[in-house]
Amino acid sequence: MRKLPLLLVALGFLAPGCGGDFCSKHYDKQKECASSDQLGRIPDKAEYVEKCQEEEKKAKDEGKFDEEDRKAMDECLAKDDCDEFKKCLSEQAEKRYTKKQIEEIKAAGESGDIEKMKDACQYVNEENKELVEACKPVMAKLYDATKEQVTKMRDEGKHDFGVCGDLESFAKSKGADAEAEAKALCKEAQASETVAKALSEAAAKVKAKDADMPYECGAALKELGEIESDWAKGKKTEVVKACFEDLGLVIMEAKVPDMKYVCDFRVKEIYKAVKEHKIENDKMKEWMAKADPLCSKEG
Repeated sequence: MRKLPLLLVALGFLAPGCGGDFCSKHYDKQKECASSDQLGRIPDKAEYVEKCQEEEKKAKDEGKFDEEDRKAMDECLAKDDCDEFKKCLSEQAEKRYTKKQIEEIKAAGESGDIEKMKDACQYVNEENKELVEACKPVMAKLYDATKEQVTKMRDEGKHDFGVCGDLESFAKSKGADAEAEAKALCKEAQASETVAKALSEAAAKVKAKDADMPYECGAALKELGEIESDWAKGKKTEVVKACFEDLGLVIMEAKVPDMKYVCDFRVKEIYKAVKEHKIENDKMKEWMAKADPLCSKEG
C-alpha cells in the first residue's frame, strides 16, 4: 500500500483515535475541505480508512490510544465551516504537541541528565505558558548543575564561554539574584585562567632564577580588583605572594646590586607592590632598604 500524502499527516488526519465511522467521517470532511491542489494527493477512501484503522489498532496495542483526543477530534469534525475545521485541527495538534513535550520535559528532569534537560527546555517557546511552567523545575536543576560545573572550572583555573552562557541563560528563570550570582561566578572563572597562568609563570621563574615579571601577574591583579568576593580576595593574596614576594625577591637579588644611578624598572615594580600590598618579609625588608635611595626618588 502506498503511503498517504504528507498533507493528511500534517493536518492531523491520522490523529490518535481513528476507527470505524470516525475514519470514514474524517475522510469525507478532509476531502470536502481540501483545496484543488490537495485533492490530487488524497488517496481512495478505502485505502485511507484501512490505514486509519491500522493506526488505531497500533495506538491501542502500544497503549497510546487517547480517548480525550478522540473526543476533541469529534468536535473538529462537527464544524460545518472548513476554516473552522482546519483551525480546530491546528489547535488540537498544538495541544497534542504540548502534552507530548510536557511528558518529555518531566522525563528529562527526572533523569538529571544535563544534555537531556537542555534539549527539553533551553529553547522552549516562551509564548507557550504550559511549557514554560513545566520547565521551571528543570531550569532550576539545570542552573544548579551548571553552577557546580562552572565553580569546578573556576577552581581548576579554567573558563568556558559556552558553559557560562548557559549558566546565565538558566539564571533568568530564577530571577535577578540568580542572574547576578551567575554573572559574578563567570567573571571569577574568566579571571581564574589569568590567575592560574600568573602563579605558574611566577613559580617557573623563581625556580629558574629568572628576574623578570610575567605580564599575567599584573593582569591577574587587575582582573581580581574588579571582583568583590572572598574568592577574589583569596586569589589576590596568592598572586601577590607568588609574583611580588617570591619572584620579587629573585628580582631584587638580581637587579638591586647593579643599580648605580637610577632605579631599575623591574625593581621599581616590586618596590611599589611591597608598599601597596604591605608585604611583610624580613629578606624583602633588607632589599627594600637597599633600593630605597634610588627608588624612593622617583614617582
